[in-house]
Amino acid sequence: MNARHIILTIAVAVICTAPMAALAQPGPGGGPGWHGDGMGGDHLGFFERKLPRMAEELGLSNEQLEKIQAIIDAARPEIEKYAEQLRNGREAYRAEHDNPAEFDETALRAHAQDQHLVQTELMVVVAKARAEIFAQLTAEQIEQLEDVRGSFGGRKAVRHGGGRRPGN
Repeated sequence: MNARHIILTIAVAVICTAPMAALAQPGPGGGPGWHGDGMGGDHLGFFERKLPRMAEELGLSNEQLEKIQAIIDAARPEIEKYAEQLRNGREAYRAEHDNPAEFDETALRAHAQDQHLVQTELMVVVAKARAEIFAQLTAEQIEQLEDVRGSFGGRKAVRHGGGRRPGN
């Protein structure tokens, strides 16, 4: 095996595992790494960090605010469980394969597959909670939220209900 092939193999391994490792990193204040945008969409951290401002800007009622907070609180234990599983899996793999000069493709593939299964479950929990949160909003509030979210990072706002706004 020549040096170029070894370097390419290492680069591919890093690229394949980096997204999973990034999600499993601690979040703000040392909390679980389920915040921010990644792996298929916004995570609940967006809603939780922005909830006070959202309540004001979207005109959320106290009832809406309480329901959204309850959804976040209910999803948090499962999200933390999967984030911890990702962290533990990554740490266990690193402990077992601590020699960077050695490459065990079978072990890496098994590790990547295990992490992928956990990541999938995490994405499902987050998507379900996100849908429950959006179900608490009126059509106008959803449109306002998507406009605000779409204006950051060049994301295109999603229009629910299949229609287009006039002038678009």
